[in-house]
Amino acid sequence: MSKSILLSLIPAMLAGCAGAVDSLDSDEALLAAAGFRAVYPRTADRIDQLYSLPPGHLLADNAGDHVDYLYADPAHCGCYYQGDDAAHERLKKLLAEKGRADAQLQASLWQLDQSMNYGMMYGGMYGGGWGPW
Repeated sequence: MSKSILLSLIPAMLAGCAGAVDSLDSDEALLAAAGFRAVYPRTADRIDQLYSLPPGHLLADNAGDHVDYLYADPAHCGCYYQGDDAAHERLKKLLAEKGRADAQLQASLWQLDQSMNYGMMYGGMYGGGWGPW
């Protein structure tokens, strides 16, 4: 593969990665990956219940012998996500992994920024350094 073809593919690959990161960042994607299912209310009573729940918060609902976890999302999908204890445990693991990945990304970006600033101060790509000398 020629160098120009390879270089032309890099922006497309980066755009694909950015899209994947964006989709994984959404609450809805994490809930779905953990095993929560989207429930779309069909009756007026159920729609009222959806809008009575605080949006964007995970709630525990004691349903007799088990606990259901609910996440209302009236703005994006007009639905709520419902999961059991196993889905809740998977969600906690995914959130912990996401937190670690976000921290690693931030540290890498900081190191990149520092290395670029260091190069610029001490005669990096554009010469320069501290003054016009």
